[in-house]
Amino acid sequence: MFWKSVIAGFGVLDHGKIWLGIFLLVAAQFGFLVFTSVVFGRKESGGRMAAGCLFTALVGPLFQGFIMSIFVGFYLPMMLGSTDTTPSAMVLSLLWPLAKAGFIAVIALVILCIVPVLGSLIAESPGIQYFLLGAVVFRLAVGPALAEASAQYSISSSIYPGFWSLSGYLIIAGVLVRLVLLGGVLISTIVKNRTASEMGQTTSALIEAVLTALAPSFGVLGGLLPLFMYAQHVRLALFAATAN
Repeated sequence: MFWKSVIAGFGVLDHGKIWLGIFLLVAAQFGFLVFTSVVFGRKESGGRMAAGCLFTALVGPLFQGFIMSIFVGFYLPMMLGSTDTTPSAMVLSLLWPLAKAGFIAVIALVILCIVPVLGSLIAESPGIQYFLLGAVVFRLAVGPALAEASAQYSISSSIYPGFWSLSGYLIIAGVLVRLVLLGGVLISTIVKNRTASEMGQTTSALIEAVLTALAPSFGVLGGLLPLFMYAQHVRLALFAATAN
């Protein structure tokens, strides 16, 4: 089931709509970083820098949880095998439940970050963070419907990924985010060397700053693909259980 879900997770990327959602998710994360930088500034007074760090530490995770809950709300049908997204009107009507799901996901993430060894791994990988946030929101979103289906078809076993499958998705998330960041470093180096010789040091420094700011935002990508695999595991397990 694990490898089938991995292959099916890549299949979700065949839809152009999902790439639009990924772009908007990355843009939202980047916008939050830019907003924080503009409001609190750089090389400012110690008090303003401390306020910026506090704002990022407290509001940043809540913002991550919120945008991930909105993403899951819109693309839940596609994550479960459909070619359509959730209608905008329905997402708006469910905005408060989705926001609460995002908040619960953030609390769960904070608790996991306290766990020795595992916590440091999660804290250092934005891909794993987004995967865990998305997985919690996903379970809260589909939980009632799956519970009803389990009762209707007398499904006694869990259709959610087990420990080893979940560990596999976490490993994939950690590897993907490092590949994304490594690719960003390579691109930044190439662009820096080229612009330094063709456009001057000032333009080169500006482009390098933009790429550096974008790097954490692209860490989102490392968590979305494993999230699609997680959702596909649930879909495949449900089909297998109801077919018997």
